[in-house]
Amino acid sequence: RNQELKKLLRVYCQPREEDQWDTGINQALFILRNRKNSATGMRPSTVLLGAQLVRPGEWGHPEVGQRVGNNPVERERRLDRVRRRQIIFARNLYPENPRPKVQFQIGDRVLVRCHPAGTRTPLGLPWSGPYRIVRVCGLNVYEVDRGGAIVLLHVDDLRPWKSRPEDQEIERDPLHIPEEDGRP
Repeated sequence: RNQELKKLLRVYCQPREEDQWDTGINQALFILRNRKNSATGMRPSTVLLGAQLVRPGEWGHPEVGQRVGNNPVERERRLDRVRRRQIIFARNLYPENPRPKVQFQIGDRVLVRCHPAGTRTPLGLPWSGPYRIVRVCGLNVYEVDRGGAIVLLHVDDLRPWKSRPEDQEIERDPLHIPEEDGRP
């Protein structure tokens, strides 16, 4: 990828003048072509040529350094191995169903994501609520009573509210006198 080449050239130019970047291309390409790819588990030079490059500039002339067995059968076997490893890598990176979708009923209490994106402060709360579901508008859309305003929200912007004992209203004893700090 171009960004990888740019990163390597940026590192190469650190102790030198920026206008000398072209002197580092062979070394940068050599590094990229011999670096193990995390998705395939193989080096690009091994995938394409069947062997690791020995020195910079050897990409176009593999016969300079070593004999390479690059017949069509061996090459196809390497490419099949790469494809299988890429599929496994993609499955691990992007699971098919990361979490099951939640379904809500009318009257359920939910938390609502604080939106729009970018307006939430870094230390602010990501969720507000609890609010009640007023109507189910489809498979993934719900009407929520958000403090008197009815808003349409997607299921991805909702979380189920789990009530805790400390969230329950405390029945006040008429003879109870609260402490000075306002606690019961």
